[in-house]
Amino acid sequence: MIVVQICAALEWASIKKHLRKEKVRYDKYPFGEYIFYDKYGVPYPFYYSGANKTLSSAACQYAIDHWKPEIIFVAGTCGGVAPILKEKDIIIANKTVQYDYTERLGGHTDIINQRPTANQCNANLFI
Repeated sequence: MIVVQICAALEWASIKKHLRKEKVRYDKYPFGEYIFYDKYGVPYPFYYSGANKTLSSAACQYAIDHWKPEIIFVAGTCGGVAPILKEKDIIIANKTVQYDYTERLGGHTDIINQRPTANQCNANLFI
């Protein structure tokens, strides 16, 4: 099974609007709502998690525990990635950067120095 996690409220509203004419089933789960989108007889859950890392992580774990997906797509938008990107480009990252945790590590510079920088990370671009 493939599931799709949607993090931002505006993106969730857009997905719901786009899929409203399709064969979908809406339901609630502990972190919000989800849609089962049926394509060619195969159900694909789309679930809203919220953009907060803690909520997103918990919602993702819920999806893993309940739907047992083989693949989880996290759909969303980002900005400032690269000047060559245009609206509606699809990016599939092969590395990511955790950018906001260093302030809480105190003197643990060994951990900070091991993390990749944005310049070291690459992304596969599919247009």
